Amino acid sequence: MSKHCIETAGYELLLQINLLPEGKYLATSTSLPGLVAQGDTWEETEAIARDVAKQIIALKCERGQPLPKSLKPLSSHFEIKTAIAV
Repeated sequence: MSKHCIETAGYELLLQINLLPEGKYLATSTSLPGLVAQGDTWEETEAIARDVAKQIIALKCERGQPLPKSLKPLSSHFEIKTAIAV
């Protein structure tokens, strides 16, 4: 593990998900620059974004690159803001 990466259960990740004019959803993150994910539903887009984030973090750690300071390790208490489709 890189000196820039720590052993953690995960990271807090802020996603921005937008509905595109053609009806698809696009996710980006100010917490993890370079993260872009697209899906047919916001649920699918969120799941893809989580996978992309894991890959970006793993690659940065593997290469010894620092993680963005905005990407915070999970603590023993955290909040999740979620959307509910009705």
